[in-house]
Amino acid sequence: MFSSRYNFLFYVKVIFVIGGFAFLVYYFWDIFLYFIMGLIVTIVGRPLCEALARIRLYKKRVPRGLSAGITLIVFYILILAFIALFIPLIVQQVEILSSIKPEDVLRAIRKPLGNLEEKLAQIGIVVHIEEALRNYLAEVLSKIFDSSLLSSIINVVSKIGSILTALFAASFMAYFFLQDPELLKNLLFQVVPPSYKEALSELLEDLRLNLQKYFIALIIQTSCVTFLSVLFLSLIGVKNALLIGFMCGALNLIPYIGPIISNILSLLIILSTHIHQDFYTFIFPLQAKAFIALLLVQLIDNALLQPIIYSNTLKSHPLEIFVVTLMAARLAGIPGMIAAIPAYTVLRILIKELIRYFKNTPTQNSKTDAPLP
Repeated sequence: MFSSRYNFLFYVKVIFVIGGFAFLVYYFWDIFLYFIMGLIVTIVGRPLCEALARIRLYKKRVPRGLSAGITLIVFYILILAFIALFIPLIVQQVEILSSIKPEDVLRAIRKPLGNLEEKLAQIGIVVHIEEALRNYLAEVLSKIFDSSLLSSIINVVSKIGSILTALFAASFMAYFFLQDPELLKNLLFQVVPPSYKEALSELLEDLRLNLQKYFIALIIQTSCVTFLSVLFLSLIGVKNALLIGFMCGALNLIPYIGPIISNILSLLIILSTHIHQDFYTFIFPLQAKAFIALLLVQLIDNALLQPIIYSNTLKSHPLEIFVVTLMAARLAGIPGMIAAIPAYTVLRILIKELIRYFKNTPTQNSKTDAPLP
């Protein structure tokens, strides 16, 4: 009787704590997002920080604070290198797109459109694809590039301010987490009963190891996809191969759907870059080669890289990941798909620890359920 009442109260406390935590996350969503970013930087940068902390200078170890600072400096150097390398390419591509007129696109694809209209006319379907496409392209291009310069500048400045705020907050938190690896655990120990401290310590360590393996494997996968895409596209003579390769690597973070989006955008970039060339003799052959090259990259990714990440690091079946990704897409769109796998990893570990706890609970309370003499 006492055990049943104890378990009921425990369930009530768990529900109350989860509900309170969900409310705080909803109310302080921005701060919670900065906290998550700081944890991700901490998890990814911890191996480097640990390696630096083991270095000895004049028979003394490098101070933990210094190794944490160097780790964040490396993090910012990588960000600045990315900006210096890819932002000019992105600006160049935007300038090319902004100079394109609907007539330029129609001129490049007039022959295949004409052939398509003839084929449809032979089966009794009379359509004017060129006219409809001209109106559609004019509408799309006007929406993209006809906004006022002042509003565009204000929008960019406001986003830069938000990004800098997020980077500063995440770096500030990550520095202290890197400096003191036990900081988060000690903070949680202050609000957790002593009987749960051992279980909480095991849970946090399990989470750290699994997420660290996942994020490091994800960085390796993204780097490999980017490198292979740039290599293959450069070999077949695609301009802006570096930009397209980076885009393929970044969109590959979106499971299943990301590669499809990257392939479509890659073909459009190739079309826009060579808009004044002949479609049948130059554009289409180059697009076909690029499509085959990107398809080969995806085959390598699916056959070699993804099994390492999903099977060895996450220990999850691909079908399991696919269902979770679809559910996340339904809830939060593309950002949900990106965050689905790490969030699912955390949820799996939490459920596993709760099940293990509840399996041990009856044995601990069995004496209280014994009949009175």
